Amino acid sequence: MHSSSIVLDRLQKALGVSTDTELASELGVKRATLGAWRSRNSTPYAECINIAERKKISLDWLLAGEGEMGVSTALSISDDLVHITEYDVCLSAGGGSYPLEHALAVGERPFDPVWLNKKGLKPTDLALVRVQGDSMEPLLKDKDIIMVDSSRVIPNDASPFAVRVEESLYIKIIQKRKNILTLNSINKAYEPIIINLEEDDCQIIGAVVWHAHSWV
Repeated sequence: MHSSSIVLDRLQKALGVSTDTELASELGVKRATLGAWRSRNSTPYAECINIAERKKISLDWLLAGEGEMGVSTALSISDDLVHITEYDVCLSAGGGSYPLEHALAVGERPFDPVWLNKKGLKPTDLALVRVQGDSMEPLLKDKDIIMVDSSRVIPNDASPFAVRVEESLYIKIIQKRKNILTLNSINKAYEPIIINLEEDDCQIIGAVVWHAHSWV
């Protein structure tokens, strides 16, 4: 497991800040949340993914201190295909889970750049992760691979969204009314999750713009 404090120190360097208060502000989380990450040795993988993509930072450097900071592993282009990174992070379609014990494994899947362009998708905004659980069935099933676009964070009825609530990651349909977010499941066996944006530590990570179903 990566030391969360060392990873957070690297995040400070990547974002050009020197204190945890400044880092929390840059990440859009409460100062207490960042302190909890350090005390519990909890690496904030979702934030690492977003910063690596946004700042073109190497995940190998950010998580393990390997290589150079400015070498991006977010994507590569070869044979006229764009290769989008797949991360070993699961978004819960059930009761909520945070990948505290998962190393962030990097793989790639090729996509046609013409298709991406027609859909208005920029490779640097995209990440592939897995669904865990059954709350979004029949639309999304356990082990499905989804593409999350981190540039799309305004709730709408067109697609599910990846959301972080405290130290849990979810994939849900989002409704927003004033300062209240309602996270809805498609599977009616699951109750909505109500989030007060003035009180709860919550971040919309991005919209689901593509998915692939696994039969095993």
